[in-house]
Amino acid sequence: MGNDTASKFKRIYNSLPPEAQKEIVDKHLTELLNSLPKEKTKKVVSAATRLQKKYSRIPELDIKGKKKELRSLLTDLRRDRKRTFLKEMSRRGEIFSEIIDSVASWIVDIWKLVFEHKVCFSQAHAALLYIWEVILELGESSMAGGCKCDVNSIPVELSITNSAGKCIKRFSYPNIQRMDRILLWMWRELFVSMLAANGDFSKKEIPDMLGDIEDSFGWRSLSKMIYGGSNDDDDDEDDDHFFDDLLSCFDDEDEDDDDDDEDALTDCDDSGDEIDCICGLHAHHWSSKVNEQRYRIRELVETHLCNLFKSEPSPALYLDILDLSTRPKETTQQLMNSLSQIATSSSSTFAATLAIYAIEYKAHDTYKLLESHSYLIRPQDAPHYQAAVLLLVQEPKYRPRALKIIEKELQETVHSLRLLIETCFRGINTETSKAALQRLLKLQLTSQSRTDRLNDWVDSVITPNSLNPMAFAAAMMMGFPPDLDDGDDYDIMSFLDLDPDDPDLADLRDQFRPNLRSRFEGWVSLASDCKGGQTLLAKLYIKTVQEMPYISAADVSDEMLNRLSQRPTKEHVADALEGLAEFMKLQKAKFRIHGLHKYAKGRSGTPKHSSTPAAAPPTSVSTQPPPPSTVPGGLADVD
Repeated sequence: MGNDTASKFKRIYNSLPPEAQKEIVDKHLTELLNSLPKEKTKKVVSAATRLQKKYSRIPELDIKGKKKELRSLLTDLRRDRKRTFLKEMSRRGEIFSEIIDSVASWIVDIWKLVFEHKVCFSQAHAALLYIWEVILELGESSMAGGCKCDVNSIPVELSITNSAGKCIKRFSYPNIQRMDRILLWMWRELFVSMLAANGDFSKKEIPDMLGDIEDSFGWRSLSKMIYGGSNDDDDDEDDDHFFDDLLSCFDDEDEDDDDDDEDALTDCDDSGDEIDCICGLHAHHWSSKVNEQRYRIRELVETHLCNLFKSEPSPALYLDILDLSTRPKETTQQLMNSLSQIATSSSSTFAATLAIYAIEYKAHDTYKLLESHSYLIRPQDAPHYQAAVLLLVQEPKYRPRALKIIEKELQETVHSLRLLIETCFRGINTETSKAALQRLLKLQLTSQSRTDRLNDWVDSVITPNSLNPMAFAAAMMMGFPPDLDDGDDYDIMSFLDLDPDDPDLADLRDQFRPNLRSRFEGWVSLASDCKGGQTLLAKLYIKTVQEMPYISAADVSDEMLNRLSQRPTKEHVADALEGLAEFMKLQKAKFRIHGLHKYAKGRSGTPKHSSTPAAAPPTSVSTQPPPPSTVPGGLADVD
């Protein structure tokens, strides 16, 4: 009964905040201690004295004092920014070195607290988070004029030494951009020490700490943390490029792209319990008890990522979880069950589901999703959509549906590009410009008259340039209303270009500056590699020639590209137009070869000895094979 009471009290006490714990000790446990026999009281006091002696020499974390010191240095750095024009008056490099040295010494003290003395885990976690805030502020700082050369040239040298002065770990990086690896290594040391010291109680605290790390570094950092700051697949690709090569995600899993940092992170203590394993989950200075905690850390991270997957699934997260799991079959089934419940809850989850189904070759499930919820697909989901269609193409019973999707997407992409071109060349569809273009195309390709008429034609159809983004900002600051009538319907992205790297505007860039070229080339690649796809491409070529005759003339499209290249805000249009022009050239060459083959086949089919003599060719026709028609017949034979 006594043991049950003690266990219950321990659970309650551990769940209380520090203030409540202090109140219990002061008001209740102290009185209880006074009522005990002297021998038991003396025993308790002796135990407290031993603990006091044990922790009397531990480093002082002093988060408040350290924050004050670093904030003062950061303030000096901001003030010094105004003096960088006068190099002899600037202390920028000196201040940077002071900040790095201060952070490095603090990291060493934190390690001693959590690993050697196994105390102050929560405070150490908060200190590491603050250090990351300081590093971010350093990375964003710049000299007058926006130059960050000095930031990128700050070397980082850090040696973790124990209380006996022995080197445990040495870090060496050319700049602060890799300091996240040091902090992730520190968090691994913190977590294994917590679990070794406090066991089940730490398992309740660590998930919240993992959430803090995810918020600061992103979810990819959690798997890196398990490997001490880096892992065997240290590749931070965006999901948008995840399926550029669908099979590459399986071929490159074991590649190590940390070669450049081969000597950057080294163990300098080979003593202790030697571990003959190269998996990256161990450290040479760990004891056997600490080393056992690596499995529990891995389980906690896997659980955290699985919970994240339930709300924010992605193919990269899916593969990362499977890579961590020691039970891949059970984990796959668990993730698939979670995915099936949220697949159609939003456009982002729908796109992620299509991508993951493509990884697992679930053609039937993919077909059902596309039949019922294809309206959820957004333009920016094209890579995942194409991966799903590629899966359907490989299954004969789903291939007709896949071809219909490819044809529809090709036509819609070209139509979107046509609308963009018409905003940049708003006079291109007038009857006058169409007639002028037809007269232009009849002129000899390399003649000077064609060149002159081409320049005049482009001048007549192009939309006047909109207000420069910097001029727009200046006009707004001065209180002058910008003239929006003469521009190309006023590009809303003009003022957003004032901060082109702002991640908060990424969705607007996807909407107003879609990457039509990569989308178009992805669908063309799919059509080229599947049976029946060449016929779709031939039909698309014919339709495009009819609707956009200017695209089939190389000199016309080149001049249009030249004009667009002079407008930075229209780079996405120029890129897409260039991709379409290359496609048209390729299809035109195929038609020419196809026409020559048909002509040769007709000639070879003429009987050598015929009772009816062949009709003599007209004198006005050359003896060379005639060029193919712009709209050749027999499209079914293109394949």
